[in-house]
Amino acid sequence: MHKKQDVHRTEEEIDLAPLLEDCLGQLDMLEDLLSLYKQNALEFMGTVKHCLEIEDFDGISFAAHKIKGGLKLLRTEALVSMAEQIHHHSKTSRNPAALYHWYQAFLVEYPRVEAGLDKALEQLRKN
Repeated sequence: MHKKQDVHRTEEEIDLAPLLEDCLGQLDMLEDLLSLYKQNALEFMGTVKHCLEIEDFDGISFAAHKIKGGLKLLRTEALVSMAEQIHHHSKTSRNPAALYHWYQAFLVEYPRVEAGLDKALEQLRKN
């Protein structure tokens, strides 16, 4: 994954070619994987929002731990880092302000990543 240097970027630049190779060149398999990734991200965001409201730090920790594997698989490093921070703070400081900060950062970054994934998938479809 390569990030644009422009601070005002609207999407991540993502190369899905290595992941397509991992999917044995089967575009349908890659599309299913991306769909699952998006569903998991939406579930994570909803779960963390709810858990923050009720200060369920164990729930936040579990949600962050659960999503890290998928984020790593797609090499979405910024989101991996944010999920790791959420996991760390939910286990150690249990500081709602710090958790909220990282959750908001995830909410800002995720649409950029999703747009980058969609663009990269479209490029693969054209080839």
